[in-house]
Amino acid sequence: MFKIFIFLICITFISRADPGISAHRGNTGRAPENTLATLKMLSAGKGKLGFEKEEIPSLVEVCQLISRWNFWHKKKTFIYVDCKEVAAKPLVEILQKYGLAKESCFYGNDTFLLSLKTEYPQARLMPSLRKKEEIKEKIAKLKPYAFDANFLSLTSEMVAEIHAEGIRVFTDLLGPLDTDINYTKAALMGVDLIQTDKPALVLKTFHR
Repeated sequence: MFKIFIFLICITFISRADPGISAHRGNTGRAPENTLATLKMLSAGKGKLGFEKEEIPSLVEVCQLISRWNFWHKKKTFIYVDCKEVAAKPLVEILQKYGLAKESCFYGNDTFLLSLKTEYPQARLMPSLRKKEEIKEKIAKLKPYAFDANFLSLTSEMVAEIHAEGIRVFTDLLGPLDTDINYTKAALMGVDLIQTDKPALVLKTFHR
């Protein structure tokens, strides 16, 4: 049965690989050229009404927030860590300090994920998957916990092949893909997790 998951926290390590900071945060220059204090002056609200004063949180601040939540609640929250350019060792050390390393899921390029696996063998890796032909190679190289599969190239046969290896299938349904039709399609294919900006619409779709 299809289960609805929402990425509650998505930490993007802004870096030279993500030069678009000026486009959506109202600043100029690349992220590494800005200090943390400068970044803290920007809005993380992405233009959403009522969220204009939201600051960009540091990794430590997010970990502290989630750690407090997990202490007081039975239903735990963990992190989808979207890694651009970041050193594996300090990343793991911070997550371990707050008890979040083991259950968190790490997205990044294959080179980074290999370095992370060396630093922290238990890491739940989530490499990208653009096409069916990549499945066997990436399983052999990375032994992933899940694939972040391209929804437009995903098929029921691919999902079944990945599941047969004990690996989960995640996919992004963002922007123009964030529709009730695609939620239903993902469910029928057996996708384990979707990323959405419209959780209310997801719930409405499956509770009609």
